[in-house]
Amino acid sequence: MSTSKTEPSIPYGKYFEFFPPKVWSLQHFSAMINEYYENTDKRNINNAFYKALKDVENNQTFTEEASQIAKELIKKKRDIKEISTKQNLTTMEADTNSSSTSKKRKIM
Repeated sequence: MSTSKTEPSIPYGKYFEFFPPKVWSLQHFSAMINEYYENTDKRNINNAFYKALKDVENNQTFTEEASQIAKELIKKKRDIKEISTKQNLTTMEADTNSSSTSKKRKIM
């Protein structure tokens, strides 16, 4: 299937209807979208995945298992984001400390 470059009409939410909750993952979702559609943007795919998960989590027409798995996947994203933020802060602090010590001159 071919889509336009500007605004592809991709039915992201259908993924959660076609596949059982146990196989849901960002990697699987992304692979399926990329397999059937051209010109897909990674950021749009990621945003669509997590937006759809929030809808599943709050939608009572999905099973309890589906809601629970959606909640766990959203939590994993938050945990990864938190770890990444902490690592970036640590790296920035290390860079700042090494920069300030390397710029010091010996005064005689």
